[in-house]
Amino acid sequence: MNRQLFLLAALGATAALANDTPVFQKNGKPFFVIGVYDYPDYDADSYPNYGTTPTYHPGIAREKDAFALSELASAGINTVRTRMQHLGLTDLTRAEDYGVYYVPFAYNYEPEPYGPGKIDWSHFTEFHVIGSPLDQKIAEIRHADSLLFYEHQDEAAWSREACILPGVNDPRPLDPDGCVIHTQGLLLWPSYEAALNYKDFVRARDPHHLMWANEAVIPENHPRNVGLARKWRLIADMWSQDTYPVYNHNWSTNANTNYPQEPGIPFPLIDQNAIGGALDRMKATYDADGVAPFVPAAPMFFVLEAQGFNECCWDWNGMPGRGRRPEYEELRFQAYSAIIHGSRGIWWWGTDSIGSSSLLWDHIKRLASQLRDLEPALVANTIAAGPGTWSVSAAFSAQVEGTLREVNGRRYLIVANKTNQPLQGVSFQVSSWNKAHAPGGPRVLFESRTGAYTASVPSPGASWTDDFGPWGVHVYTDAPDRRPPSDLDADGKSDPAVYTQSSTANVPSHFTVLRSAVDRKVGFDLGDLTDDLPLSGDFDGDGHTDFAVYTKKVLLPNATTWGGWYAWHSSRDNKDYWDTLGEVGDVPVVGDYDGDGRTDFGVYRAPTSCQTQDDLFIYRASHNGAVTTFSLGAECDDLPVSGDFDGDGHTDFAVFKKRVDLGGGTSWGGWYTWFSSSTLQKYWTDPQGPVGALPVVADYDGDRVADMGTYKTGTCGAPSTFKYVRSTDGQFITASLGECDDEPVVGDFDGDGADDLALYKRKVLLGNNTPWGGWFTIRPSQQPTQTLYYNLGEVGDVPASPAHFR
Repeated sequence: MNRQLFLLAALGATAALANDTPVFQKNGKPFFVIGVYDYPDYDADSYPNYGTTPTYHPGIAREKDAFALSELASAGINTVRTRMQHLGLTDLTRAEDYGVYYVPFAYNYEPEPYGPGKIDWSHFTEFHVIGSPLDQKIAEIRHADSLLFYEHQDEAAWSREACILPGVNDPRPLDPDGCVIHTQGLLLWPSYEAALNYKDFVRARDPHHLMWANEAVIPENHPRNVGLARKWRLIADMWSQDTYPVYNHNWSTNANTNYPQEPGIPFPLIDQNAIGGALDRMKATYDADGVAPFVPAAPMFFVLEAQGFNECCWDWNGMPGRGRRPEYEELRFQAYSAIIHGSRGIWWWGTDSIGSSSLLWDHIKRLASQLRDLEPALVANTIAAGPGTWSVSAAFSAQVEGTLREVNGRRYLIVANKTNQPLQGVSFQVSSWNKAHAPGGPRVLFESRTGAYTASVPSPGASWTDDFGPWGVHVYTDAPDRRPPSDLDADGKSDPAVYTQSSTANVPSHFTVLRSAVDRKVGFDLGDLTDDLPLSGDFDGDGHTDFAVYTKKVLLPNATTWGGWYAWHSSRDNKDYWDTLGEVGDVPVVGDYDGDGRTDFGVYRAPTSCQTQDDLFIYRASHNGAVTTFSLGAECDDLPVSGDFDGDGHTDFAVFKKRVDLGGGTSWGGWYTWFSSSTLQKYWTDPQGPVGALPVVADYDGDRVADMGTYKTGTCGAPSTFKYVRSTDGQFITASLGECDDEPVVGDFDGDGADDLALYKRKVLLGNNTPWGGWFTIRPSQQPTQTLYYNLGEVGDVPASPAHFR
């Protein structure tokens, strides 16, 4: 029984409630590891390459390259391992720009890939002294924010001491216990004493970063293996284990010389439940005193397979493993089953061997993005099934497993089918469920659908029925389906975001987003021209903001044009998309013009002269790719805006004419809109705002109807002014906020369903080279007397969701 609190919160972890796995913490905040062992070392997917080792790129490991870091970050992968000997402050600073964290390791299985000889700081105790290269490296990197924790020797207990029983006709020599002799393990793995020494030395030299060790799942099929993992747990502060269900199951039962080149058991026949069973046993292994009920004394992670058991890159003892690759459904079940059984982090091993263009790498990124969006729930305490919490229909209780989590009054129920057979009519009942936020039925995340409640359970409870495919997983929530601007992590709150425009052609530009769900920055590259315009929208319809750039079209010397849209899709496939919509002189105006829940690429073409009204709105419908053009009859000095002004779910075309003073106490200006629901054109003289005000379209009253608003910067030293009209009651609201160098942005930063008054002050260098600015100023819609500030951005950065392009 573990009655001891895990007292390493300041060092990187915190105690959980009773019978729950502790959560790792970074900078005092919960952190769910979504990690890969390596960035793919191959650019193509041409395999098999059996018997060869990966070719490292000269001068820099792939996981430290800006291109790789951007791809990892945009997919939701927040952690990657790297060799400690070659990790420097430049690498750590670069990773910090992307919100990716490094876990350095110092062991080695083969000659050092970056130079002659073998360097193994974890194995050899002569490095465990002050002044050694290991000590100097720790001193160099220990203060970097992108250093997450250290990794110890991989599978140390298994490789050094475990009894591995031989296979049929196995030619390897045996020891007196009938176990395969650890010839290689004794040579390359540290002894137990050396392993303890390495952990103690590193932790003494850097008490603020923990030590993690991964171990193989050791079968207790021999007296020598009983308790072995528990003994070796002391070499680390937190642990993981690995087991790879998808591989060629025949390797240990066939003669080495007659090794069959079989693809492995096909989907869905392989049993995936070994992962959950391993985690259940880990709770006893890593319990403080080893007495039931078992609660791990520190965070546990799990390592999943990202290839088919060494399918491509090397042989073990002359027996090449050539199992097939996991299918997406298997990957997904493995990850969620591990989470259901208590894992506080997911790693994928073998990512160096699958190819950066492989389908499996796309599957991993797709799954990682789901875990990113669920991170607040994944670090929350587990609500176990039972009376008064949640339950599954008795007929399926043995076939499904699940976990219920609650975050800020929102519930997330993760349920997995433990079998390779489809299940139909599985019923769930939850004692507390917010039907007001999810009125029709539970939202099924990552599937773009909503379930249907049964009438048998009154509020605050809920019940519903669903079907599952083989190894299928569903994630249900009662969180409201809010889609505010710039909401990268889909938590219903806009995330402050800035765009660093490239200063040199062909050098990537960069988005930086402060994720509200976890209060951490993440960054990724998109665009590479100095005049690209940043935009945001939900271009793939998954409920998450996708960021995009619009490259203004230019006429090339050969009379062709160049320019268009470059958009990143967040969760569907984590890929960038290019579209050539638009011509020279067009400006971007994005919106959901076809009402399918996805943002459409759109441009506005101003009249060719002030004597004509041949303007054009042009958009490409996301549901079928058709291009639609529409003329509003605007004039040459009108500014295009977009918003759903009639509340029908379709973005309407609109222009804004800046107010000008005609003299004699009269002025001219206003809004001109076309309502998609009624094909009605309408002119609005208010809210004009003062002379010189710019349009700001937002949903300030939270009724899902766009409100017309303006923002006028004051003279320096005088306040600036917002003015808008609420669509709910027609009331005009005026508020003072900001200074002369602020610019308006749009977003619901407090998550109450209504957009807030928001500004961004660009960072500049004052005359004495002192930086000034680089923060968002927020006036929450429900707390008009409160002002919030978010620091984000460097000199030259611009807001990623500017109001005048919405």
